[in-house]
Amino acid sequence: QSTWGVSSLVSAMSLSVTLYPVHGFAFHKKAPLAGALPPIAPHEREAELREAYGRMGMRRSVRAVVVMHTHSHPHVLLCSSGDRFHLPGGLLSPGDDEFEGLSTHLDAQLGPEGTKVSWQIGALLATWWRPNFSDVILPYLPTHVSRPKECVWVYLVHLAADSVFAFPENMPLVAVPLFDLFGDSFAVPPMARYGPLIASIPHMLARFSFNYAGTEAEEAEPEQGRASGVDAVDDDLVEYDVAY
Repeated sequence: QSTWGVSSLVSAMSLSVTLYPVHGFAFHKKAPLAGALPPIAPHEREAELREAYGRMGMRRSVRAVVVMHTHSHPHVLLCSSGDRFHLPGGLLSPGDDEFEGLSTHLDAQLGPEGTKVSWQIGALLATWWRPNFSDVILPYLPTHVSRPKECVWVYLVHLAADSVFAFPENMPLVAVPLFDLFGDSFAVPPMARYGPLIASIPHMLARFSFNYAGTEAEEAEPEQGRASGVDAVDDDLVEYDVAY
């Protein structure tokens, strides 16, 4: 008798992720974060990358995919500055491992001031590469590239039901639904908003099954599930709500 169905079921169960509603979390503002996504011209960006490569070699970066839900549809938490978006995270310092470095960035960008959070860093979702000094990053390393300029690790971060977030005033948070990210993968500049890495998140998450917690409270009374302080977030925290 074939055991294919049993093994597949076990595999699917092991990839199950519980998501909590956006309005069940507490969000607060905190002091601005220095150096948060400053506007920079392409030639300045290239010069910055060249200088960093000459000083440290290949850059190592870590990014976090933080997922919650609204009306049982996954939303990904992004940091924003003007019309620019990025996943929480950043560059690793020499000697830092991925988990330690990502936790430090998450504390600075998402954690309450003066608090060190025990972030639940989960699966490695993807590894992206910067083959040269341009803004181009790829989900693979081209065979002709022997000296990539940056490696970017993307991790899934799990949340507790009572998580509290604090974001810098100059780096507002926005929760973007998966369908909007997926749609961005078909857009071309200047219509594309998020870039290829963020637009690929729906593909990264496709192997997971989601359990949507708190749906009863959300459907009965959306405001009831809100933790104190969530009004500190701009009204467009959920940038595009799900249309039903």
